[in-house]
Amino acid sequence: EKSISGLVRHYQALAEREGFGVDLQLENSPVPEFLLPDVCLVLSNLLENAVEALRREGGGWICAKSISANGFLTIMVNNSSSTRLHWVNGRCLSSKAEGRFGVGLATVQDIAHKCGGQATFLADGNHFRAQVILSCSAPPCPMTAGDIAMTQAVTDHPAPLANRAHPK
Repeated sequence: EKSISGLVRHYQALAEREGFGVDLQLENSPVPEFLLPDVCLVLSNLLENAVEALRREGGGWICAKSISANGFLTIMVNNSSSTRLHWVNGRCLSSKAEGRFGVGLATVQDIAHKCGGQATFLADGNHFRAQVILSCSAPPCPMTAGDIAMTQAVTDHPAPLANRAHPK
């Protein structure tokens, strides 16, 4: 799990250098070896998007945490954001290039589905929230409605993380 630690250190240092508030709690959840490449892709996509969004906005905060429960790994990445997501035919439009579809969020969604989970994104004009659930069983099997409800119950309390005031 040195790869996850390396990613966390990289984005922590990058955000701090840029003057952004940052709170990354991603190293305490066990990640099965077979899932490491996918977890690293998810984290790098979401954290890179968060840093780029804060650069465009001229500051803000990033919070991320992971939770392992009931055979699933849940990754949540939140950042301040004054923009909303725009969807066309189930695909998110890029905020970097007008009229193009976003590749990063589509990649995260593809990984979540491949790993027997799901990815949800919310941008309400105050913050952006990504929640990615991955199955920790090998090979991954699709999540049942009960699994989704249980994981939602465990992770549906982002308020302390997302509403924390971060100094610039």
